[in-house]
Amino acid sequence: MTPDTAKPSLALNLIVFVTLWIAYGWFCQSGGWNQNARWSQVRAIVEGGELSINRYCMYAGEITADGSTALQRVELTTSCTAAEAWWVINSGDTAYVDGRIYPNKPPGTTLLALPGYVVARGIQRMAGLDPDSWWGITLGGWIATILSVGLMGALGGVLFLHCSWRLFPDIPGHVHVLATFGYALGTLAFPYATVMFDHVPVATLLLATFGLCLSVIQRGGLTSRDREGADDVRIQGCNTENQHPGRSQVVRSLTVAARRSRSS
Repeated sequence: MTPDTAKPSLALNLIVFVTLWIAYGWFCQSGGWNQNARWSQVRAIVEGGELSINRYCMYAGEITADGSTALQRVELTTSCTAAEAWWVINSGDTAYVDGRIYPNKPPGTTLLALPGYVVARGIQRMAGLDPDSWWGITLGGWIATILSVGLMGALGGVLFLHCSWRLFPDIPGHVHVLATFGYALGTLAFPYATVMFDHVPVATLLLATFGLCLSVIQRGGLTSRDREGADDVRIQGCNTENQHPGRSQVVRSLTVAARRSRSS
């Protein structure tokens, strides 16, 4: 078997994908500064059609008759200063512009989570669940996460499997599967695939880039200069779990590989 023809079966791809997605979906890390900022903007876009999160980033607790605490969402007015807002909103990972609060994070993961939250809102409506209740917030965030970052993490596992199979086509298939699960469930890819961070989407994009470049290299479609670019992708891929790599590297490498693939 040559590297150019080596690939796992469709059934194996599905088994790996579904197994990882269930594993990632089983856990819900809930809130935190990073995910709260993104989550507030997801709600602002879907529910309010706006980018600022003033109406979705602050809550007040109210003691009910049975002694439990009910949440009440409070709108943050534009007259509030940045210093005042910082102490009362649900995240410090924000930017303040003319009275408007925005996440200070790249928008990719927020946009990725939008379809999932549309699904979550439909489920909340059918269940008669208040989106501002404890259960509503938890359910909405969980569904939006597993249908965005969780899916990207499972896809990343499949891409890792394909790259492993191409790099080492002569070793047994179960070794590739074990290596894939070692990456997907034995590294920081696991916890980051259960929370609304951008680490796993970036890692998956880099795996896709690496796989495409690897495919073209093995077909002899890259020049020596392009090979240097592909080597840079490998370096960036190794650094993914430590720091956010530049998206421009992904775009550049995909463009180079695609052009060479068409011309080869």
